[in-house]
Amino acid sequence: MRFRMSATPRLESKFLFCSFGIIGVGAAIALFLSGSGCNNRGEPTKPVVSTNRTEDPIAASLARLEREDAATTCLDALQTVNQAIERMEARPGADSSAIADLSRSLKLNVKESEALAQPLFTSVDAEYLADCFLVRDCVQSLELKNFPPSRKAELVFAWVCRQIYLSHQAHPPAPAWWLLQAGSGSSIDRAAVFLEALRQMGLDGCLIGPPVLAKAPIVSLEKKGGRIYYAPVRAVGVRIAGDIFLFDPSQGKPIQAKDSQKSATLAQIRSNPAAFPDWLAAANLTADEIKSWEVFLAPPLLSLAPRMEWLERQIPKSNAVRLHVDLPKMLERFQKETLMDEQMKGVTCRIWNVENDLYSPLRIQDTFHREVKVNGSLFRPVREGFRESHFPKRFVPELTVKGISLGGEPKRRIEGMFRREFASIFLVHESPRDHLLRGNFSNATASLTDLKERNDRYRDRIAREQNLDASVELWAKEASPIFAALLEATESGDSNAISRAREAEERFLKSELSEKMAYLVRRETSRLIGAETAYQLSLVMQERAERADARYEQVATESRRADAERLWLEAIDSWQRYLVNYPELRGEFPDRDAHAQALQDRCKLGLARAKK
Repeated sequence: MRFRMSATPRLESKFLFCSFGIIGVGAAIALFLSGSGCNNRGEPTKPVVSTNRTEDPIAASLARLEREDAATTCLDALQTVNQAIERMEARPGADSSAIADLSRSLKLNVKESEALAQPLFTSVDAEYLADCFLVRDCVQSLELKNFPPSRKAELVFAWVCRQIYLSHQAHPPAPAWWLLQAGSGSSIDRAAVFLEALRQMGLDGCLIGPPVLAKAPIVSLEKKGGRIYYAPVRAVGVRIAGDIFLFDPSQGKPIQAKDSQKSATLAQIRSNPAAFPDWLAAANLTADEIKSWEVFLAPPLLSLAPRMEWLERQIPKSNAVRLHVDLPKMLERFQKETLMDEQMKGVTCRIWNVENDLYSPLRIQDTFHREVKVNGSLFRPVREGFRESHFPKRFVPELTVKGISLGGEPKRRIEGMFRREFASIFLVHESPRDHLLRGNFSNATASLTDLKERNDRYRDRIAREQNLDASVELWAKEASPIFAALLEATESGDSNAISRAREAEERFLKSELSEKMAYLVRRETSRLIGAETAYQLSLVMQERAERADARYEQVATESRRADAERLWLEAIDSWQRYLVNYPELRGEFPDRDAHAQALQDRCKLGLARAKK
């Protein structure tokens, strides 16, 4: 999707919630947007009573993160850290004048400024920490230590674009963990993940765009027609040795001059846009706009908090992760070391943070974490909207009884069955996808193979079932009074009635008729899980081949060449199996299939190089 400016650059965020398919909670969303009823994410996490007797509870709690770095583990560790901080005479503090300067330059409101200066760690900090660990693991798995910085950036960018295919469906922006686990999104999602990957490599990243980007929200919706628009981010820049090398997340390639294999710099493209005719045509840009481009920095707000600078120093070097950004120094590096070149005359560097933009890179972590209360339960509207936008809900069986769509509790039960089939593989820590991202290919392959075998058994069993569709009416006829009786008993508060109703429900859910309904649901989920498993297994083979090719690039031995050739062949074969199977889903996932075809073509080029 090409980045375009909306005709209405400032748009009420409530329209975005509706567009991205947040489930029906209008009142909750209104509360969220107004700020009333929301959890104050500036509040520290509640301390827990520690039984740890070690002399250094901070070191002990953070050492756990070497073995497990899910958000829940990070939260537990930070709770222990908070206890230790509260006992300190001199807490990790914030320079009030520095916080005031940052607040002014970032256009922060009072609550955001307070969250920045907060000395104790909050629950949203734990999710930010888990994000940083994931991206760190991803970058480390690429084994780029011996490559020069410019080549490192190229290889990491290629990895980001392999892992996040461009989807024409509308998805809300999200923090890095969610974007990587989902595996699809917009060009601006690729840009956001690439910026985080650069940070974990110790490289300065930035966004490149025209001056209007300064006032453009990251995503907006046209009031008439409902068309989605993204901010005009034209490229991601990487500052290396005084140059800013450019990468186009929309095309998934470094920006290069015609007949050149080298990544172009901002200075080069500004001084001679005519040398880039192919890229200009593909990007639908003019030379005049390129000459107006500016540099924008977009760090997460939590990375600027002094407590993150302190925490980064506490984490053992064996588990080192970058948590903090010194924004004034970063800004200075761009202004004094990079933009002083004569060819960069007139280029400015500023911070991209549109005031009150909930989805901005600076605010997205907090926005994703905010909660509202709906019917007594806590609900995270943006997070749920992201899940819904990626979840294959359209494949939930459309069940009818005598031509009338099934509704009420029976329908909710069917949807629940459908969702449970994806519970262990969709947007969860330590899923096969999570192992793949971290480079744990053996674990990913074992999990995916096991999932495939179980799924194949389901498909074989379902294929032997007769008249599954005819069982819908019988199931619904028995289900409705049973579920109604349970609801009535629950509302009455009669414990005996509730017990009898639950026993009846349990017997019904274990019946042969309910088993047939489970098969009917799995008839749909098994197709989806089969295709998803094949796709992720092919990505595993792709990543194995990519790493073998990188090792061969570093040291060109015959054994490394042969290894790369073998793995490229295996990846080509894996993609072919994915592309020819599941023909019934061919029209449902055009973006993913196009991405798979492009990756197979890339494998063929890699194989040709290895054979030379």
